[in-house]
Amino acid sequence: MKLQGRELLEYLCQKFGPTGFENEVADAIIEQLGNDCDKIVKDSFGNVYALIKGNSSDRVMISSHMDEVGFMITDIDSDGYIKFANLGGIDPKVLYGKQVILGNEKTKINGVIAAKAIHHKRREDRFSVTPIKEMYIDIGAKDVDEAKEYVNIGDFGVFNSDFVFFGTDNKYAKGKAIDDRAGCCAMIETIRRLREEKITLPFDTYFCFTVREEVGLSGARVAAEKVKPSRSIILESTAIGDIAGAPAHKRVADVGNGGVISLMD
Repeated sequence: MKLQGRELLEYLCQKFGPTGFENEVADAIIEQLGNDCDKIVKDSFGNVYALIKGNSSDRVMISSHMDEVGFMITDIDSDGYIKFANLGGIDPKVLYGKQVILGNEKTKINGVIAAKAIHHKRREDRFSVTPIKEMYIDIGAKDVDEAKEYVNIGDFGVFNSDFVFFGTDNKYAKGKAIDDRAGCCAMIETIRRLREEKITLPFDTYFCFTVREEVGLSGARVAAEKVKPSRSIILESTAIGDIAGAPAHKRVADVGNGGVISLMD
């Protein structure tokens, strides 16, 4: 079933798509686009290309990334606790107690991120941030053998976060992977509108849903080399600064004031 608006955004955000493991997101995007574009392909790298033909061979590329920050399992100790590395930029301060989903193509399981309890820490360590290398994920396994029935070293993880609308008229959304499933959602709805309103653009437009943005833009580089556009537009979720205590000159953007065009990064 084709979804739109808030329902489409929630549907895409809740897909399991840590950087380097975007297949579930890619399949959902291809399903939602259906026959709304002139051509849709997925390359060996994992990028999805949706083409809307125009009146000339000039090429414009519009791009959003499918991946989200997440984790990779690096070790499983004898007690069944899972060691991990982060994929993408994650502040260690926000990890304590976070629920996660770990898995691969065949199976997925819930877990929770934990570390040494505060009453087991030395007094001088109680107010410092525990590094990720000292944290672990508990999936409820009694030992390493039971843990390996569900996950293995090299498997991936993402945050297990409810998608919630809140605020006046529920106009705000909270959830994982809004960076950058919001961009993917916008591209899908743009493609549909072009088709529904029979709009013909003066150039071929390639809507590129790319992989591996969170660890270095490698998917976008491959897409750009393949499409070779004369111009490109990158749709991205960005940081905002309208938070308590932030001085005006440090406010990158204010929620509700429309889209943002980056001047520097």
